Amino acid sequence: MASSFDDIEDRSILDLGCGCGMLSIGCVMLGAGNVLGVDIDSAALDTCQQNIEAFDIDNIDLVNANVDSVDRVVDGKVDVVVMNPPFGTKHNKGLDMVFLEKGIKLATRAVYSLHKT
Repeated sequence: MASSFDDIEDRSILDLGCGCGMLSIGCVMLGAGNVLGVDIDSAALDTCQQNIEAFDIDNIDLVNANVDSVDRVVDGKVDVVVMNPPFGTKHNKGLDMVFLEKGIKLATRAVYSLHKT
């Protein structure tokens, strides 16, 4: 992502379903300009904030929102979307596709998904 495609350094990144923030933090460590982490789980966002503070990072913003309403919290488009979406199994069938569709809609450059095969 970063070295092969130049998709991280100085880019605006959206981490959909950021959870504890590992993708967001990794993007910052690779030189991201700014990162917006979005998750529906407030407890996960609390953990993410603790991780951000532990790494002394100041360019990650967090928002508590559902993937369906993320358009309202993203100011325009972002360069890159990263995600490890909930897999479309059991009670959330197809939710992974909702994440991918939203990422494609909001990214101007690339979407990276850690996706189950």
